Amino acid sequence: ILDIGCGTGMLLKTLQGQISNQSLGIDISEVAIGYAKKNGINAKHFNLFDDDFNTLGHFDYITCFEVIEHIQNSEYLLLLLLKHFPNSQIIFSIPNTGFIFSRLRLLIGRVPIQWVIHPGEHIRFWTKKDMDRTLKSLGFNILDCTPSRINSIFTRSFPGLFAESLIYHIELNKARSQ
Repeated sequence: ILDIGCGTGMLLKTLQGQISNQSLGIDISEVAIGYAKKNGINAKHFNLFDDDFNTLGHFDYITCFEVIEHIQNSEYLLLLLLKHFPNSQIIFSIPNTGFIFSRLRLLIGRVPIQWVIHPGEHIRFWTKKDMDRTLKSLGFNILDCTPSRINSIFTRSFPGLFAESLIYHIELNKARSQ
């Protein structure tokens, strides 16, 4: 597993014992990498757009939780992953701007909570429909899209409206890439 934006390494720490020792966490923050290493995680400082992905090795899975909404050109990052890890499956999460409470806040003239809590950090916003369309246009198959928390039958049945955030599991569309 390659965990992009690993932070303190909690995902890889949680998965220890269940995954191969070949996992690696990368993050742009030296401070976060320091914490990850203190947590016993193989972690490395890495700039997604300046450093060479070829130095990282091969990974069956790439995770990227709560990261791509902070990146100006998230599509470019996904294409870089597609280029360097064509046989890997990618699991990532996004806040869902189509969440019903975000829509209701806009309706009454207020900004969605994610914009209030992270006003300068979140620079990209998607609904489920937006992300589905983006991934298909980039050449990915969506293997699964799951709400981060399933609070009710509504969340399970209508994740685009009732999920606060979404977890995507994608892979390269092999037929389209040939």
